[in-house]
Amino acid sequence: MRPAHMKVLAAILMAVPATIQPLAAQSAAERIAADVRYLADDRREGRGMGSAGLDSAAQYIAAAFAALRLKPGGGPDYFQRFTIDPTAPAAAHAGVGGVAAKNVVAILPGTGDLSGQAVVIGAHYDHLGRGGFGSLDPDSTGVIHNGADDNASGTAGLLEIARLLGGRRASAARTVVFVAFAAEELGVIGSAHYVKHAPHPIDSTCAMINLDMVGRLRAGTLTAFGAASAREFPALLDSLAAAHRLTVKGSGDGYGPSDQSSFFGADIPV
Repeated sequence: MRPAHMKVLAAILMAVPATIQPLAAQSAAERIAADVRYLADDRREGRGMGSAGLDSAAQYIAAAFAALRLKPGGGPDYFQRFTIDPTAPAAAHAGVGGVAAKNVVAILPGTGDLSGQAVVIGAHYDHLGRGGFGSLDPDSTGVIHNGADDNASGTAGLLEIARLLGGRRASAARTVVFVAFAAEELGVIGSAHYVKHAPHPIDSTCAMINLDMVGRLRAGTLTAFGAASAREFPALLDSLAAAHRLTVKGSGDGYGPSDQSSFFGADIPV
C-alpha cells in the first residue's frame, strides 16, 4: 500500500465516531441500534443524493470498515466513485443527474482453495432526502425522510455482519465483499455500477445477499426473495429458520426493486 493510501486510511480511522465501539464493548443489539440512530438522525438529512448527510453516512460506513481493518475495495479510501447518469429517467426527474456518488466497498480476503470465489453482502445506504421524487406522501416534500427501515436497518445489518465475520478463522473460506450501495432509490444505479466495475471478478462471485428494509420483523417471519435463484438456497433457508426459530418465506427469483436485481441480471444467485 502506497504511503498516500496509508494517510487516507489513517484519516478515516481518526474520523471513527464515538458510536463505533469495539466488538466486546456492546451487544449486537446495541451496536445495530447505534448504527441506525446515526444513519437515520436528522443531521443526515434523509441521506438524499448529493446531500452532505449522505456523504456523512458514507464516511461513517468507511470508518467502520477501516476500524475492522478490512481491505478497501473501491479505492484507497473504500469509495467506488461514479457519476449519476443525467439521462437516467429517475435521476432526471429527481434533478440529480450528473451528481457525484459513491459506493462504499470493503473486502475480507478468503483463504485456501475457496479464496478465489466471492460472496457479496450488500445494502443501500441512500434514502429519499427531503421527499419529493419517490416519496409515498406527496404532502411531505421538504420534510426529512429519515429512512430508519429503508435502509438504515439493512446498512446496520451489513456492518454487524462485517464485525462478526471479520474475526473468523478458517482454513478454507470464500472472499467476502461488503458493499453499501448509493443511488438505489434512483433505480439501483449504484449496484449496477458495481456489477460493471467489481473489484473482485464478477464471474467469480458465487452469490449475493442483499439487506433491504430488514427492520420490521413481525411475528418472527422473514421473507427471503431470490430463494429459487440457487438450488442450495431452500434447504439452507430451512436449516437457518430451524436454528433461529424463525419462519422464513422463500420467494421466487431475484428480480425486484432493490440491488439484488443487478446481480441476478448478471446470473448471480441472490
